[in-house]
Amino acid sequence: MYSNLNIKKNLQSSQSQPSFYYQDYLSGNTCNSSTFLREISYQVNLTELYKVIGSCYLNAQMEFCPVLVQINHTLLKKEYGAEYLLQVWDRQGQKVYQRPLKSKDTYFRLIVIIRSDKDLGCDDDFDCYHLVNLKNGNSTLLIKDCINDPTCGFIAYSHEVLYIANKSTIFLINSKHSIEHGEVKRIDLSNRTENVQRIVPGLNIHGLFNYHVQRTPFFKSHIVVVALETSDNQLDFSQVFNMNIGTPSFKYQLRQQRELVGRDVKIDPIQKFQFIIDSKNTFYGISLRQSGHCDLYWDMTLVDSPPEGTINSRIKSYLLDLAKDVSLSFDEIYMHMKTDNSIRGIACTGPSITFEQSDVESEDFEFSIIFYQNIKNHVHLFGSFSLIRTTLYVVHGPFISLYDIRRAVWLKHAKFLEGDICKLVKKMTLRKGKETSPRDEQEKLELAAILMNGSIYMNIQSLIFSEEKLKQTQDATTQSSVQPLQYVQSILNIDSNFKYQNDLIQGELIKVAEDQQRNEWCYIMMKQEMQKVGEEPSYLVRLFVMHYDEIYEIKEGIEDPIDIFTSFVHVFSPSEEAYLVLQKHSQVMVYHLTIGKPPTTDFEELTPLGNEVKDTVIAQCILQDTIRNVAGSFHSSMTTNIQDHIFFVDERHIYLYNIVQKQSKTYKDQNCVGLFVVDNKFCYTLSHSSGDKSSGLRLYDINNILSKDTDVSYLLQNVQVGFAGVIDWNQDYSRFSILKSLDCLTILPALHRNTIAFIGMSKRQTYLATKVIKDKFIALDNKNQLLCWNITTGKLNSVHRLPTRQDYSRFSIFSSPKDDPYGSAYHREWMQKILLVKNDREIDFDENSFYKNEGVIASAHNQVSYAQIQKKEFREYRLIEIVSDIEVKEHLVFIHPFYFNDKQRIYFDSKNQYMLEKLGHPRVFLYEKEENRMRRTIKWRCIRRFSKYPEELENDSGFLRALSPSFQNLVDVNRKDNLFVIRDTFSNRVICTVPKDLMDLNLEPASEIMNRFKWVDDETIKIINHEGIEKIVYLRGMELIEIEYNVIPLFDNHEIKSPLRHYYTNKSQLSVWQVKERLIRKYQAYKSGYYLEHKQDAYGLYPDVFTVDYQVDHCKGMHVADMSFTFLHWKMMEQLEKKALQIELVDNSQIELLLYNILPQGNTILHKLSANGDVIKKLFHLAHPNEENVKEIHIHVPFLQNLNGESPLHICKKQQDIRTMDTMLTYLAGYGIDHHSRALIELMPIIIEKQLPSLLPYLDSRLVQTRRLEKITKGCLKKNSLGICESKIWFNYDDVEKKLMETRKEGDESMVERPIRVQFVDLPNVYHYDDPICDEFFGQLADTDQYDVFARKGIQKMIEFNYPLVKSWTIKRLFVPFVMFQVTLFVYLNVIFKQPGALIEKIDFPMQILLGLFSCYFLQNELFQMRTEGLNYFSSIWNYIDIVTPSTIMTVVCINAFNIHMDDESERVLQAIGVFFMWFKFLYFFRIFKNFGYLTRLIIIVINDMKTFLFVMFFTIIAFSDSLLTLSNGNKEGERFVHGFGDSIIYTYRIILGDFDVKDFHGCGTELVYALFIMCTVFNTIVMLNLLIAIISETFSMVKENASNAAYQEMASMIAENSYLIPDRIKQSYAEKNRNLMIVTDLENEMEDDSDEWKIVINRIEQVKKNMLNKMSHINKDVKKISRHTEAQQIWQEMQDFRTNQILNNIEKLQNQRMDNDIASSRLETDSVLGGMFGSGNQTQTNPRMTMLIKRTMQNNLSNKVMGLMSDKRNTLLQRKKPEGSDLTK
Repeated sequence: MYSNLNIKKNLQSSQSQPSFYYQDYLSGNTCNSSTFLREISYQVNLTELYKVIGSCYLNAQMEFCPVLVQINHTLLKKEYGAEYLLQVWDRQGQKVYQRPLKSKDTYFRLIVIIRSDKDLGCDDDFDCYHLVNLKNGNSTLLIKDCINDPTCGFIAYSHEVLYIANKSTIFLINSKHSIEHGEVKRIDLSNRTENVQRIVPGLNIHGLFNYHVQRTPFFKSHIVVVALETSDNQLDFSQVFNMNIGTPSFKYQLRQQRELVGRDVKIDPIQKFQFIIDSKNTFYGISLRQSGHCDLYWDMTLVDSPPEGTINSRIKSYLLDLAKDVSLSFDEIYMHMKTDNSIRGIACTGPSITFEQSDVESEDFEFSIIFYQNIKNHVHLFGSFSLIRTTLYVVHGPFISLYDIRRAVWLKHAKFLEGDICKLVKKMTLRKGKETSPRDEQEKLELAAILMNGSIYMNIQSLIFSEEKLKQTQDATTQSSVQPLQYVQSILNIDSNFKYQNDLIQGELIKVAEDQQRNEWCYIMMKQEMQKVGEEPSYLVRLFVMHYDEIYEIKEGIEDPIDIFTSFVHVFSPSEEAYLVLQKHSQVMVYHLTIGKPPTTDFEELTPLGNEVKDTVIAQCILQDTIRNVAGSFHSSMTTNIQDHIFFVDERHIYLYNIVQKQSKTYKDQNCVGLFVVDNKFCYTLSHSSGDKSSGLRLYDINNILSKDTDVSYLLQNVQVGFAGVIDWNQDYSRFSILKSLDCLTILPALHRNTIAFIGMSKRQTYLATKVIKDKFIALDNKNQLLCWNITTGKLNSVHRLPTRQDYSRFSIFSSPKDDPYGSAYHREWMQKILLVKNDREIDFDENSFYKNEGVIASAHNQVSYAQIQKKEFREYRLIEIVSDIEVKEHLVFIHPFYFNDKQRIYFDSKNQYMLEKLGHPRVFLYEKEENRMRRTIKWRCIRRFSKYPEELENDSGFLRALSPSFQNLVDVNRKDNLFVIRDTFSNRVICTVPKDLMDLNLEPASEIMNRFKWVDDETIKIINHEGIEKIVYLRGMELIEIEYNVIPLFDNHEIKSPLRHYYTNKSQLSVWQVKERLIRKYQAYKSGYYLEHKQDAYGLYPDVFTVDYQVDHCKGMHVADMSFTFLHWKMMEQLEKKALQIELVDNSQIELLLYNILPQGNTILHKLSANGDVIKKLFHLAHPNEENVKEIHIHVPFLQNLNGESPLHICKKQQDIRTMDTMLTYLAGYGIDHHSRALIELMPIIIEKQLPSLLPYLDSRLVQTRRLEKITKGCLKKNSLGICESKIWFNYDDVEKKLMETRKEGDESMVERPIRVQFVDLPNVYHYDDPICDEFFGQLADTDQYDVFARKGIQKMIEFNYPLVKSWTIKRLFVPFVMFQVTLFVYLNVIFKQPGALIEKIDFPMQILLGLFSCYFLQNELFQMRTEGLNYFSSIWNYIDIVTPSTIMTVVCINAFNIHMDDESERVLQAIGVFFMWFKFLYFFRIFKNFGYLTRLIIIVINDMKTFLFVMFFTIIAFSDSLLTLSNGNKEGERFVHGFGDSIIYTYRIILGDFDVKDFHGCGTELVYALFIMCTVFNTIVMLNLLIAIISETFSMVKENASNAAYQEMASMIAENSYLIPDRIKQSYAEKNRNLMIVTDLENEMEDDSDEWKIVINRIEQVKKNMLNKMSHINKDVKKISRHTEAQQIWQEMQDFRTNQILNNIEKLQNQRMDNDIASSRLETDSVLGGMFGSGNQTQTNPRMTMLIKRTMQNNLSNKVMGLMSDKRNTLLQRKKPEGSDLTK
């Protein structure tokens, strides 16, 4: 297609580019998701077409948005005839005005255009101001320029007065003139001076703008405000008020808008002033002064300035707060800082804005296009775009520009002469002549353009390239292999002749919506004028659909009429059915669309001769309901199950409608303006900012919304989301296209997948050969081009045409028409060399000579052999290999038969010396190459025809499994012994018999075993057992030796049981949306590479992390790059790390994917979040919801080391986060063998040292069994066997039996198999003396205070396994020489030293030499140990004893040998010290023996526990000693009982021991001396010594209870201290490396041991029981006291109640008496009243009812008062009389 293509540099070879594992976006400090996103994205620079260079849209209340656009493309400049475009857009994104300009020296406001350049292209208006009324048909008033001042840069318009200003003067022009609709009128005011006035304020002008003033609650007026710079360099905002302009009585005023407060600022003039007015009419501004300081303005008032303080504060301010530029959007104020070049933003939140609120923006934030944020919702400069394969179609006005993303060039442009384009839509069309082909071959993706006037242009892609295709084909054949094809850019004019002719679609275009998911449906709403009804014009709204190449009207099934307020969207659905949503305000209808014949009426059925009924769109309503609180019109809809739910989306909210329950829920303020659904689960949206959510490209997990009932979304990329919100999806390469800003269009892959398609890749059958070389995927196509892609980004790096001598255009990949018609064998990644076969047969070739050479002959006269009668052709074959991105190497060229009716497979060895051909029936031939170098020809000589080739070990995938790469070795089955064997291929000799533990035909069929078998080379094999244990074995001589092992996590043996499957080469194919399964495979590959193959750096491991998937669509689809992570989950990890995302809001399915992601550098989510222990704990809890049983795993959690060798625990260790370490260890205990043990084994000393609470359960969990071990339940251990041996995880039972089991002889009934349990200790290598961590591990065990560690069986067995060896060498190298040393020293000092006699003198010197040699020997050991351990040597008390003893003896020997003078006393003292430590050293050697070990430990612990006590006791001795000395000194010289301070201390010590004589007490203070004596004996002898005994007893009890553990600790201490004594050769050979300890436990003996342990436990329980009974007795006594107290309380309470009742009775009597008195008085008053009313005759009569009523009322009132009084009285009494300590509430 292109002869030589390179995106960055032409002809740049792959050798000159750095390998991918050294690139910044995958390693180093810049390895983050944002950097990676930039690398995998294509950035289309739209400024090559246009650049928006300015806008006066500074007031959010403006109805129109003017912009000045610079035309940058040469062809577009020529087409427009101008350099610039002045455009005005309304709030709906419609362009209402456009005018080409030849100069940018133009300033404009609102609907005003002012220009002062004469080079404008029009002769009659170049010197005029243009006032365009956008609401009056763009009527234009041309005012001749009468100012002629090029420095004018400010403009405003108000009340028909035009305001123009420069830095010092304001000009006012009266523009009051009437003008008709659409009229252009010119006026000249130069001769009328009263119409042009000027104002000189006397201050510098920095702004002139319109401002709305609320005059009344219902009326707003706009004024013109000027910003003036005062003497203190702040801005003073004043209204420019004028009267009577146009008359001689013109007046003006500058009315100050806000109060101005002066400040003390030195001369610091304002350089730049920026402002905006938001939708609430709030003014925000910022001024930049010459010094770099800024001032903030709110509501035209200065609200914040840099602090004016001391010199230090000013210096600090200058250093930190200096800006070099400022800008504003409607949301934030921005400063571009000088010092660090950062951009800081301040949110526009009101009068409280300050510089302290500023935050640093992200690195990808562009300062120069900040004003785009103000205009993005209105300016629709690039109305539509679409990516078809590698060509991007961009719509702007009437143009479509084509951009090649591979070469990063604009190809050509198309212009529609009818007008601007409304929308560019993708649609499926049917290929001509493909009617009988499958559906996917019939369909072709095309483009359709729908213009603003309603015209439709079909098949745009074919229309534009109709002429180019022929030209490209011709040019491609003539281009050289070096020069790239040159595209001649041009503009193609498309007139109405190409328009789609259809009588249905007529009228005004209202709206267009498309099926973005499958591109089959496109909906068009048209408004058609009808005949007038009265004075009002009537119209008809019709909805059409474009399906493939036909257009239908949707009316069948639509009940409610459609009007211009009806919204319609296509539903994203996993179903292939079409669903349409119609919305009228809150009324929503969902229709199922089909195309077919409309239902016929009875009359139509009776008239079959009528016209033929055409297909139509039938709409069936499946949902009709009302959704409350709908904010606007729906623009999208989606569902994952149309029977259950559906989502509706408008520009503010997302609405979830439950179809089953008929209920809706609103997720508010999502501010989504466009979306696309991928994989029926992930919804990508372009959303404006809302609350704490930033604007940009976001992703919603639909399942997460449904399950969590929350609107969690993930920000993927910051985008200036505009009006349209178009998200274009390229199905071929799984790429999104979004408008990042008005300057840039971004093309990025599906960010939730871990696969990336290769841009520019064609269909699989296009390519003849492929190969992965490091980070490159290189393919040879059938046009002799080498295409090179980057595997990590999917981008095409280069295209190189091969030289003409290498022409493969007439070749195809070899495949057997009968056995492998698609050539899948040579289409796979395992074929590094590809066999090509020529499409034409060789004519002049002697067939008989070939078969004669092959040895195939006929046996009868005139008989034709079977091979000769087969249908075949002799063709040319070529074996080629891609060796770089510019070279293809031909290894072999030969002629060979090509069979049509026979199975044929051809293979070559790694050195191209042998060829294996497999034919049907079955026939297998092995050929050897014969090369004629003179003729340069190759022939194949048959050297062997296999009589029994192991076909059952092969499968039909095409991968050769039985033969080694060089064909030297062959795996076969010995059916006699039912064993696998390895034979020599040529001689058929058995080289090696494969052990049954590796490949056992009794357990599995041979084919299933071979599904997990692979030759690495001729001597190395990879193999996996059915449990997922993987190992590499080496063929050495006649045996197979294990090199390394690995346990494959999440291994599924059933997946590879199929005959076609193979674990290493042919796993089941996965779709690109199966992210979880792909990530699991990457996890398995990473662990295998890291531990099995020791690929522990980027160079070795990244080829396993970044691979190419050949199996897409069963090896028929395009290749894709396959990675171990997704960008989405990488971004989520970073958000979780920054605490910007809460883990509780993430769905469990996403949690699982997060855990399986392995980022570059080998980091997982546990690495990223290791500093956040709470999130780590929540993650583990989600994976292990049952905390009581962590082995219950819901989600498998990988635990790996990164490329720095660090696991998450290593990072926690660096951060000293012990709590998180404990959390991890708690949950890791639930995993099986080799899940994590090798990742944290070197941290085991730290874990023991920190004494983590989870250590003990973790150690218990490390005794694990494989499924094979679980089956071993009986055996007979050897006598005195410890039941320990080192073993492979995939072990050979015969080896274990030899080491641990007794071999039972026939007839020997004394050996009875007993029940056993076999387990592995999953702490590999740590026990081995030759491992670097061994000494540290046992050293921490020796120092730990956690005795329960030694009760763990795994620790015990590791100690038991190692201790015999260190014990043996300690006895050999230390104990035996020491005994000899001690005996020699004893004899010398007590028999020979300074003894008389001639014989003594003769043997004195030899004895000294012998003692010197012994001393040197032990000193040498100590020096060696000191060199090995370093400063840790001095941490052990035994080392001091070890080095003092030989040093002292050596000193004594040297004194005597060299006759050094020393007095006898000093020499004897020195000898005594040496002798003492020599004997004391025996305590150390007692530790060797188990019975003495814990006693030695007891002595050490007792001394350690006594140190505090002895310190206190020492001070008490000093106290008594000093007192006694003072009293003794008061006596005469001969009468003193102590002499000196030392003697006093000895005297006191003797008193404590009972060695005293009171006769010496006399003289000074005798009474006090006796008192001190008594106090000393009581305090020190009785109290302190008994306290010491108690401490020793307690320590003894503790050690006695843990005697067994203490013994193990002593053994661990001996191992740690004396392992240096073992020779290196012994360390290396005493046990195999890289093995685990295997423990065999006799269950019956274990039960007996457990019974002893249970006795101890029972004794402890009994003791606890006694303690509890004692406590219960005390509790019972307390209860009895409480009960007696309660009874007294009850008696007291009854007495109080009795007294209370008496008081109440007395009060009731008083109440009745008072009531009678009141009744009597009331009766008298009543009688007097009645007498007054009825006369004196009725005076004596009473009214019984009234009397009773009065009586009741008074009684009730009095009762209430009395009861209240009594209640208060009773509470007072209770408080006074309550006994002390009682509680009435109890």
